[in-house]
Amino acid sequence: MGNSLKPQNKTQDVLLSEKANIAWSTIFALVAVIILAGNSLTVAAFTTRRLVRRRTHFFLISLAVADLMVGALVIPLYIYLSIQTDLPKGAVHHVFEAVDILAGLASVFTLAMISAERLVAVGWPLVHRMFRKRSYFNFISFAWLFALAISVINLLYRYKIVPYFATLDIVLTALLTSIVFTCTAYIALWIKVRFRDYGGFLGREHDKKLVKTLFLVTGVFVLTWTPFQALLFVVHFCGTCPIPPQNVVNFIKLLHFCNSFMNPIIYSLRIPEFLIAISDIFNCRYTPHNSEITLRTLRGQTLDTMTGILSSYSSLNVRFCMGTKNMVTSELNSSTFRQKFFKRTSSRMNSSRRTHVTTSPV
Repeated sequence: MGNSLKPQNKTQDVLLSEKANIAWSTIFALVAVIILAGNSLTVAAFTTRRLVRRRTHFFLISLAVADLMVGALVIPLYIYLSIQTDLPKGAVHHVFEAVDILAGLASVFTLAMISAERLVAVGWPLVHRMFRKRSYFNFISFAWLFALAISVINLLYRYKIVPYFATLDIVLTALLTSIVFTCTAYIALWIKVRFRDYGGFLGREHDKKLVKTLFLVTGVFVLTWTPFQALLFVVHFCGTCPIPPQNVVNFIKLLHFCNSFMNPIIYSLRIPEFLIAISDIFNCRYTPHNSEITLRTLRGQTLDTMTGILSSYSSLNVRFCMGTKNMVTSELNSSTFRQKFFKRTSSRMNSSRRTHVTTSPV
C-alpha cells in the first residue's frame, strides 16, 4: 500500500530532482511491465485444463489478479504522483490509495485463506473433501469484498466521513491479524506434515512439496512487505520522527512492488506442471527434469531408465522379492507420467497377449 493514511501534519522537505524522478519512474515502469507479463502468463497457465482441476490453484489465480492490479493501476498512479509534483492531485491520490489498499489486502487475505485451506487439507482430510468449487469461490469472494470494504473506509476517511485513527486501526488490525494467522497456520501445518501417518511415501512427499511452495510464496511476501510496514508504523505512531528521504521511500516501495512478480518465478521453480502449461501456451515442448522413472536396488544402485522399455513392451511386471532375491523400487517422480503409464498399462492388461519383463540388478 502506498503512502496510505498519511497524516496531514507531516511533510517531506527534500524533493527529488527531475533526473532522479525520471530514473525512479523508469525503474518502476520496467517493474510494472514484468508484473503484467508474468502474472498474465500465470493466469493463463493456471486456467488450463491441466492445472485448473486443482482447487488450491484458484487461490493462486486470485493472487495473480491482485498482482495484475498492481502492475496495471497502482504503479502507473504512483509514477504519476511522483512526477507531477506541481499539479493538484488530491483525487488521483485518493484513487491510488484505494486501489493500492484493495490489491494489497486482497493478497494478504488470500494468503491467509491458502494457509487455512492447506491446514484443513492435511489435518482434517475428510472435512477438506467436503469443500466444493463453490466453497473456494466463496472464500476468494470474501477476501476481495473484505479488502474492498476497507478500501472504501479509507476513501470515507479522505472525505472526512470516518475518523483518521478509526481507519488506521481497521487497516493495521486487518493486516497484522492476517499475517500472524498465516504464519501460525504454517507452523501448525509443518507440524502436521512432519508427524502425520501417511499411507504411502508419495502422499507425504506431495504434501511436503506443496507446503514448501506455498510457504515460500508467503515468506517472500512477508520479507518484501516488512520494510514498508515498518515505514507505516514510523509515520503513523512516531510523532517526532521525520519522514525518511524520498530515495529510501522509493526503494521500499520498489521492494514492495517486486513481490508482485516473484510468485511466477516461484511457481516455475517449484511446480513442473506450471512450466508445461506455459510451454503449451507458446506451442513449445517442455519435459521436466524428473519425468523419467528411476529404478534402484536395495543397495541404492541406480538401474537404467525405463523409458525405452515402456515404449517397447505392452506391460511391465516388476517383482518385489525378499531376502537375497532381486528387489527394485520405482520412484514415480512425475505425476503426469504416472497417469499416462498406469492408463496405458491397465488398458493393455485387458488384452489377451501380455509380455512380462523381469528386471534384475546390474
